This record gives sequence, structure tokens and C-alpha cells, in this order.
Amino acid sequence: METRELDGRQLDKLVIETYPDQDFDEADGQWVVLFNPSDFSLTRANRYDSAPVQGTSRPSTAFAHGLPDQLSVTFLLDGTGVVGDPGPVTERVKEFLGLMRFRGEDHRPAYLRVRWGPLDLPCVLKTATAAFVLFNRTGEPLRARIAASFEEVMGEQERVNRERASSPDLFQSWIVEEGESLDAIAHQVYGSVRYWRPIAEVNHLENPRELPSGLRLVLPPLER
Repeated sequence: METRELDGRQLDKLVIETYPDQDFDEADGQWVVLFNPSDFSLTRANRYDSAPVQGTSRPSTAFAHGLPDQLSVTFLLDGTGVVGDPGPVTERVKEFLGLMRFRGEDHRPAYLRVRWGPLDLPCVLKTATAAFVLFNRTGEPLRARIAASFEEVMGEQERVNRERASSPDLFQSWIVEEGESLDAIAHQVYGSVRYWRPIAEVNHLENPRELPSGLRLVLPPLER
């Protein structure tokens, strides 16, 4: 991690590393900030699906899947000479926007990793807006702010390690296919037909023996 000295103290600087793939094994480039951001926001969200339940006035709500984390941060670029060499910031802005550029050898933009203190986010750069706010006498920009949003990227193995998508400890949903029975679904999901009753109860099924094709069932977690 690159550092700079301030009043005798070493400060880690935020670094954006570039990678050719989602394995994030070896970086092939980096972009280092001039000034660390004063703040950033990290958003995490889940998606829930609602479906009508037979014989009730309200739909059931079941966890569908998690959504990628979203990081929003604004970077300041300054060419007035306060820090670093004085001069226009045009090239530095182009370097940052280049993180979104299509790379011919990979047939896509680079995968990124934003590192700063405890922040370590494998991601892609979704949007970047550069605002030029100070100019010299010839109209060249000496200061710019870049508002950037990043979206988390998780490799397949990492996803498998973090999530137990088929675990009976998690709420799931199930779309009934033609001819399926409740005990068969219970056996497939929980490993035992005896769990048909909790499924019937949580879905308020009046007749568990009749499951219409296309019905969405909520599958509750097992009690321990």
C-alpha cells in the first residue's frame, strides 16, 4: 500500500488495483489517489420476492438472493501545487476514466480492487462523473472532483464459500412443477418427507395433496 508523510506520520493512500479476471490473483496496474477521500458510502441490499398464497389475503415474502455491495466515493484531483506537481489535471482524469475502458485483450473493462485501510472491495467501476471546478488562464483544468460508484464482484469459488445457497438453514422458495407432491419436495430440500407439514403450515395450504403447477412455496429453515 502506497503511503505519504504528513507531520511525521505515514498515511495509507487509497489504491485502485486492476486485474484481468475475477480471480484477483495478480494486479496488472493501479491508480493511486492524491488525496484520500473524506468519506465514502457502502450500500448492501437483498432482494425479496412476493407471491400469492392460496387461501390468504396477503402474499408471502421470501428471500431471493443478495445484491452486490455498492461503493460510492468522490475523489479530489488538484494541480495547483498544494500537493504534488502543479499542472492541469486532464491526464489524471483520463487515467481514472480509463478504468472503465474496454480492454481488447480481455474483451471487457478491467476488474478492480479498491483498497484503503479495512476497505478491500473486489469490484467493477459502474459510473464516474468528473466535474472540473478550477481553471488556469488558458482554460486548462487545475482541479476536478470525480464521483464514482463501484459494484462488488465475487468470484464463483468465493461465492460458494460464503453462501450455502442450498442450505436448509436459509429461507428458500420453490416453484411447483406438474406432478410434484409436498412430501417429495420436503425430501429433496430437507432430506426427509416428514418436513412436509412445516411447509404446508407456513404456506397456509388448505389441501397439501393438491399443488397446482406454478405455485410458489416458501420453504422455512429447519428448527435446531
